[in-house]
Amino acid sequence: MYREQKSKYDEIKTIEHRYAYKFDMKIVLPLERKNSIGIPELFSINLIKNTPWHHLGYDMHVIHSRWDHSAVKNVLGGDPVFITIIREPTQQFESMFSYFRFYEYLGYVTLPDFINKLEDNEFEYKLKLEYMRNKKIWGKNQMLFDLGFPVTDFDNELKVKQFVEEVNKNFHLVMIAERFEESIILLKELLCWDYNDLVFLQMNTRHEALKVNLSVGHTEKLRKWLKADSYLYKKLRNVFDEKVERFGQKKMEEEKKKLTLARIKILKKCFPGKKIPENAVYHKMYSYSSHGLINETGSLLPQDMWRISGCRLYGLDKSFSTLNFMDQLKSAQLKMADMNTMQSLENK
Repeated sequence: MYREQKSKYDEIKTIEHRYAYKFDMKIVLPLERKNSIGIPELFSINLIKNTPWHHLGYDMHVIHSRWDHSAVKNVLGGDPVFITIIREPTQQFESMFSYFRFYEYLGYVTLPDFINKLEDNEFEYKLKLEYMRNKKIWGKNQMLFDLGFPVTDFDNELKVKQFVEEVNKNFHLVMIAERFEESIILLKELLCWDYNDLVFLQMNTRHEALKVNLSVGHTEKLRKWLKADSYLYKKLRNVFDEKVERFGQKKMEEEKKKLTLARIKILKKCFPGKKIPENAVYHKMYSYSSHGLINETGSLLPQDMWRISGCRLYGLDKSFSTLNFMDQLKSAQLKMADMNTMQSLENK
């Protein structure tokens, strides 16, 4: 099973949903048409016990929720594998500030201005930040918040360290967003999946021109403000480094080539007759209406083969969003639930 942050959300979600769909796996899903469940409250069985498929049990928990390890483990049963992903905290906050329009709730300040005012006027933003956290679920130390750590303990260094140790103990793999290919390869090793099941294409990636390039000074100030998430990231990045070292650099490079070949194979299938460069990645830039295959120079390669069999499962169909995919998975689970009910009646 998985547990993901917003980091690489679309890529991971596509992998998860595709695997569940392929193998008829039962996953935790809300009745509502939402990408998340229960937030800002911790995950609980009460959030899903009234779903029509609940009696079937679950193979995977992949919905964005506020993590409660014991609750998820009890829902899944057995001996599940736990995975999450983290991102460098200042980069994550910059991304959220833009993507979730933090400036609308913080008085239409720029990110650098917000950082400048934090040292002397954090109280000025306290109520606004609390509103964002309670109503919009996003805010300070987002990774620890998503992992279930109490907001009231963000400044308690001892509790933060103890919690991070628990995360390290509970999760079999903590992926690093900035090193996504290596993370996917370690994931393959852990789950014994095929690369065809782990092919990812970059999605919802902002154009570089839209990103805020913070100065070294602003970055350090923001990192200090996000000190709890910064500790989490530094500690678990070191653990990740150790896993990569044990895996072996030579083997890692060989596996990266295999992953690239698997990605190119999918792109050639979905874009027949097009020349696919080895560095090709697929972007859906949410700030623009353009869709297409791009290379490192950013030039769009024309394509019009949206509906080739299986391609939409890789996020290549602009009309087939994450929510659309979840709808399809719900329909499949409803059918399984109906069949299970009929079989139970026949056996009486």
